Amino acid sequence: MSRGTVNQVTLIGNVGQDPEPRSTPNGTQIVNLNLATDDSYKDRQTGQMVPQTDWHRVVLIGKVAEVAGQYVRKGQKLYVQGKLKTRKYQKDGIERFTTEIVVDMQGTMEMLGDSSGQARQSQAEPKQQARQPQQQSQPTSADNGAPPDDDFPF
Repeated sequence: MSRGTVNQVTLIGNVGQDPEPRSTPNGTQIVNLNLATDDSYKDRQTGQMVPQTDWHRVVLIGKVAEVAGQYVRKGQKLYVQGKLKTRKYQKDGIERFTTEIVVDMQGTMEMLGDSSGQARQSQAEPKQQARQPQQQSQPTSADNGAPPDDDFPF
């Protein structure tokens, strides 16, 4: 078997419902949530773009679950990076399978903003002061008013 395999999933999507944190008997925090990603395709008959939403089951484990349980809310945009896992379970005597993105201590979860697109700020963090614009020096005759090379916005 090759050691050069990769199992990594990266998603940016919107949270479908408020997460419900829970704990395992040994105290590990777990949060399950659904993440919606949007795509579109062109309908062959009408030529119109048709929106399509895919729902992904995400399981957050450990410290990342604690953060999600405290700060993540329905409609918020999240970036998650984890592993794709398929597990088997029994329901009503029937064997079933589910596939999830598992984000543990090797994965990543970042809150990109709430449903209005504005980034949230933790109450524990101090508010950032507004930036003061820097004084621009007057151009000299040598540079003819052209901005220096290091001021390009890229």
